[in-house]
Amino acid sequence: MMVANLMPIIIIIIIGMIIAFFVVKMMNGSGKRKGRYNFRKRVYWILGGYITVLLVCFIIDIAHPVNGMMTDRKIVKEKDLAQENSELYVAALEGKIAETGNPFVVKKWDFDYQGKKLKIRTENGEFFNARVVVEGKKENDGKIDAIYYHTRSSVDQREITEKKRPIRIQLSKDTLMLGQPERVELKFSQFENVFTINQFTGTGWFQHESNFYEGQGILYLQIPKKLDLNAQSELDLQYVNN
Repeated sequence: MMVANLMPIIIIIIIGMIIAFFVVKMMNGSGKRKGRYNFRKRVYWILGGYITVLLVCFIIDIAHPVNGMMTDRKIVKEKDLAQENSELYVAALEGKIAETGNPFVVKKWDFDYQGKKLKIRTENGEFFNARVVVEGKKENDGKIDAIYYHTRSSVDQREITEKKRPIRIQLSKDTLMLGQPERVELKFSQFENVFTINQFTGTGWFQHESNFYEGQGILYLQIPKKLDLNAQSELDLQYVNN
């Protein structure tokens, strides 16, 4: 790891030495000798100062590592995450999510309910960022079972799944109220090439872009056989294919 960090510095030092060599050689082959020694001395001082700055920056970097680095997190491929989304959704529609979805379970609820009709609403009528899949039971057991699944999430192909929060569910009389997860503030540190390297690669100061993959949330509801649901239009409500 230390060798990998040192390589860019070594390359720059070698380039600087090559440039200095050719500059001095050109000075020896042309021009008047008067004042040539002073100019050569200035070149050495400038090059030496530049190399010293690079070495000092490298030593400070090694002595004071940054905490919370993205490199500490597991690398994931977006195509694998997309496949998880698709497979989990298909399993939910086929009523087989309990067989394959255990790794993605975030939270479970169960409610006693004896009514014949149930309203499903979101807090303040806002958009609910999860699919709602409903499976009708074969019996009227007077219970509503709810399980929230969520596939993996990533930032710049680094997994952050454990930072996700579950949705909120509350049963009040004849209404099942759904709420968005609590907001989470994430702060990450990431090394970028400094100007000493960017000047050779041509990379600009503000060209870094982060890629966020949210994953998919599914609320799976199992309801009594004869329970009639009334959901608001903002909900993406779908039923298991029987």
